[in-house]
Amino acid sequence: MFVAITASIALTLAAASVKPANPVPAKTGADEVVCKLDKTVNSRIPKRLCMTRGQWEEMARGVRDTWRSSSNRVEQCTASKPC
Repeated sequence: MFVAITASIALTLAAASVKPANPVPAKTGADEVVCKLDKTVNSRIPKRLCMTRGQWEEMARGVRDTWRSSSNRVEQCTASKPC
């Protein structure tokens, strides 16, 4: 029994130390794919969106630019130009 336990431990350690033949490098930075859940209006089921970090940043930048440009267009209500 002691021999079986020792052999089992040896095989486990040997398997843990084996490296894969072709390791896939982890993607970092703008090429890393990130998935987020998007809660759609009038739906209880969230939608999973996967994009690279660069694409997420580009989308956020576009939303910020749109928000800023629309907030700069403040119109004043007057008697000749009602709201």
